[in-house]
This record gives sequence, C-alpha cells and structure tokens, in this order.
Amino acid sequence: MSSANAIAPLKAVLALQKPEPLARQKGELCRRLGDIAPGANVICAGSSADVPEGAEVDAVIAPGLPWLPDALRRIRGPAWLHLLSAGADSLADMDYPFGDLVVTKSAGVHGPAMSEFAIGAMLYLEKQLGRFRAQQSRRAWERAWLGELTGKTLAIVGLGAVGSCLAKRAKAFDMRCVGVARTMRPTEGIDEVYQTAELPKALAQANYVVLALPLTAETRGLVDKNTLADMKPGAGLIDLSRGGIVVERDLASALESGHLSGAVLDVFEREPLPESSPLWDLENVLITPHVAGTTPHYLQRALDIFAQNYVALRAGRGPVTPVDLAAGY
Repeated sequence: MSSANAIAPLKAVLALQKPEPLARQKGELCRRLGDIAPGANVICAGSSADVPEGAEVDAVIAPGLPWLPDALRRIRGPAWLHLLSAGADSLADMDYPFGDLVVTKSAGVHGPAMSEFAIGAMLYLEKQLGRFRAQQSRRAWERAWLGELTGKTLAIVGLGAVGSCLAKRAKAFDMRCVGVARTMRPTEGIDEVYQTAELPKALAQANYVVLALPLTAETRGLVDKNTLADMKPGAGLIDLSRGGIVVERDLASALESGHLSGAVLDVFEREPLPESSPLWDLENVLITPHVAGTTPHYLQRALDIFAQNYVALRAGRGPVTPVDLAAGY
C-alpha cells in the first residue's frame, strides 16, 4: 500500500460486542475511539438487529461473533474489519466475503496475561499445589519433596506474541527455552528454534511444553498420540492455544499411563468441556474455563493495536497486524 492508497480519516466506526460486555465497555469504547479518530461517529451494537440498516461505516471493530456477517450485511461501505481477538480462525466458517476487506487482528493483546498464566501453570505442577489443596480439604498434613523450574527446559510451540512474551518471563526462572515455529527467526529468550517438522526434537528434551498456536488446517489434531509419545517421560503440558489442536482422548491416555506427569488445560475441542470427558476425573489435570487471556487491560490493549493499524493505514503503509485469510490467522 502506497501513500496514494492511504485510507481517508474515519467518519463512522461500528463496534460490535455481546450485550453483557458491551454494557460494561461502551463508555470506554466511545471515549477511546473518539481519541483515535476525532469526530468519527461511533455506533455500538450488541446484536445484528441493533445495527442501523443502511448506515455508512468506514471500519468495524468486533470479536468473532457468529452474527458478524449479518451485521456487516446491514451496513454500507466498510473497508476495514478489526478483530478484537488475536486469532482469526472464527472467520473460516462464516459466509461472508472477508477478502473484500482489510482485516486486522489484535495480535499481541494476550501476551502478558497468557504468559503469566503459563508461568503459574508450571509452578502449579512443579510445586504440587493441587495436591496440597486437596490435602487441605481433608485437613491432612503430609509433606512432600518439591521440584523447581530452575534449570528445566521449556518448549514453546508457537512463537507469536504469547510465545515470545513467555520466553522472556521464563528466563527470570533460569529456564532453558526452545521454540517451535513455522519460520526460523531469532526470538528474545529462546535458546534454540526448531521448525514445525522438527517438533519431536523439541519435545524430547522438554520438561514442560506450552502450546501457543493458532488453530489452522495444519495444526488441527497436531498433538495426538504420536506427538504425545515424543514428549519426554514425566513432562508437563500446558495448553493455551485453541481447542482442536490437542486430541483429548490421546492426552487422557498419556496422563492416565503416567507418561505425562500432569497438564493444565484452558481450551478444549468442545466448550464447555462435556461432563463425560475423562479429563475431569484425572487428579494430575487442572481444568480452567478458557480464561488464560482474560485481563482488565484487554480492551485498552486491543484498541491500542487498532490505533497502530489506523496510523499505518492512514500513511499508506499497510496494516501492522494483518490477517492472512488463506492461512487462517
């Protein structure tokens, strides 16, 4: 994109969100968007029916809502869609020509929160906190010899914003960090980088494996019984990625057999996790309800990323965090 193709100043922005969070966020949305695009008319809607029919809109800000296509069809002229999410896999199954739009994402918004969650998950497993909580419930005083993260090897599968942020935090615990990525690139805090085809080499040496991948055709079902068998015996798994990357029945088998010492799981093939899932009954598993990326700073950070893209697009430089619709992220 050249300066000749720079977008015009925004005159109208449509912000879409579920009704409950919209009620909390509307004031901040209007105030922040007013700072980013002075004079722009900000329209907020909690359903497609709330979107004014035929309204002329320059940009749309939204998470991957199932009714997003219906909302977009009600308006005229949107040239830019900014996703409040860091991923774009939700667009794949939607019936809408997103290729006609500039589509950007809030890449990096999850970095601090999810990397902190991963550190907490490793400490939970290493310090056996689940065991002690269970002992407390029965008023039992049973001491145990605990491990530590110092000197352990962490494999981070996916070196996007979350993986990169995690590597820097893991170094504070003197961990050795290896990364797995589609492209070989130096990353702060990563001692060695492997390409995706070399995943078994990274897994074989890791005491902990953190999944921080987008869900794509290539990554769906990536962590199956063969991948789990490649992991170092006694290793721990933390899944912060997307449901569908881990084959849950294979993971349950690896945990039941003792091949893996434990797991902290935040995402699942079906959410909520069905009551029939064997994962619920495993004492060496901590299940959290897709909360690793939650933070009181989420909207602020997502709108900061929107602002960065707006500055770049106004200058004709192209988006800062573009979505590759063909790749799915």
